Amino acid sequence: MARRAARQHKPKPAKRASCQHSERGSQKPSPWLPFQRAFEQLCERAGSSEQAKAAFETILHSGVPSLEQKVSFNGEKIRRVRHADFWENSAYLWVETDVSSADRLRVHYTEYDPSLPAEPGDFHIRAADFKRELERLYPVAVTPPLEPSKEPTPKKKRRKAKSVPAKARRRGPKAEILPRLTVAMKDDITNQKLSLDELEAMSDKELVRKYSAKRERVRAARQLVVDESKK
Repeated sequence: MARRAARQHKPKPAKRASCQHSERGSQKPSPWLPFQRAFEQLCERAGSSEQAKAAFETILHSGVPSLEQKVSFNGEKIRRVRHADFWENSAYLWVETDVSSADRLRVHYTEYDPSLPAEPGDFHIRAADFKRELERLYPVAVTPPLEPSKEPTPKKKRRKAKSVPAKARRRGPKAEILPRLTVAMKDDITNQKLSLDELEAMSDKELVRKYSAKRERVRAARQLVVDESKK
């Protein structure tokens, strides 16, 4: 009987609270963006901290609401929404460079409340409005997708052009050989070793043997000498 009673009063294992974990992970993002994070996004678009500060002031003066969070002397958390008139008449922004050479956006205002500390609180801006103004001031250029070609694709692949051998491409005499041949032929005519008519009448084999050059080169040189002599 004692064993049976122990079995009946044995506690069951507790179930895992998986629902609580999933609820924590599904929290909605805050609709407010801290000033510093918004300022960093502006710096990336504007290129400098001063231009980013000027753009931030433009956004605040346009009527985008901001939120200041402060703790009173009694420990009470105070949240106040700031509008364009606050930034136009009572507050302004300035940039401070800290010891790590990072730029920090600061707020200064002259508004006084005896129940609150004199230092400014933590400022936020409405995230959706800031994103809209950011794209308006600094739009990101979007590259349009490439349109598919309308030309019909050939069914058969084109054959690759055969590479031309180096010897076939080298048509005509080299630049440094041709002047040497023409000078030698002119010297032979000047020294009366042969006449112009004899040069014209010489066969290709004779030209190659006499001037020790390839056939196309001696023929080109002879043609230059003949053309110059007949001018």
